[in-house]
Amino acid sequence: MAGVMDENGKEVLSCTYDSASYDFYGNGYSGAKSAIFEKDGKSIVYNLIDGTMVTRKYSNYKGLLNGYTRVEQNGKFGVVDSKDNLIVPIKYSQITEAITSDNGHLDDGFHVWDADGRVGVVKVINGKGKEIVPCAGNYDRIWGYESYGVIVVKNGKQGCIKENGATFCRPVYDGHINGLKRIGFVKNSATSNDVTVDIYDYNGKYLTSVNVGNNYLDQRWFVEKYLM
Repeated sequence: MAGVMDENGKEVLSCTYDSASYDFYGNGYSGAKSAIFEKDGKSIVYNLIDGTMVTRKYSNYKGLLNGYTRVEQNGKFGVVDSKDNLIVPIKYSQITEAITSDNGHLDDGFHVWDADGRVGVVKVINGKGKEIVPCAGNYDRIWGYESYGVIVVKNGKQGCIKENGATFCRPVYDGHINGLKRIGFVKNSATSNDVTVDIYDYNGKYLTSVNVGNNYLDQRWFVEKYLM
């Protein structure tokens, strides 16, 4: 059991809590050093400076970027804002910031996993979390974030989802080439004479296909000729 004693050994918070940990990201105290106590599935934040105490609605608080906090309830995770308002519903098996291995990041976005371990993306839009890349899409991973959408991978192939949840293009491509006004998605790159690039505008509208003939593709040349 956990509690708090002052410097004179007086018990100021009785030892009735299940666990305790230090909080270094503030929880509304502007960075003041606090302690978080867990009891009955809820968190109690105790300010070690002035002795004030706030009972929070959930448990297992973990600070994320942009002032959001991951919380837990009955073994499921969601996200709250700085005032404990629920932004992302508590239904996921895990939640992290939307950062990928190639350092891509989606502002106000989170990677989420469902009960089957399938990954998706939730983005905060108008104060509420929207699943813009559904876990049910069975994507292997989230490759990264571009100005026109979210690159996803399924069965080793790339596709793209717009941030409003619409499908930009299905995951059937070997890779993609970014341009200034258009994007090229590459297919048949394993063959030497049938490499094709499907060209889309930034809104996800298919424009045309270009057969480049071999698997050596000079991307700078291709961008200047087709994607400007």
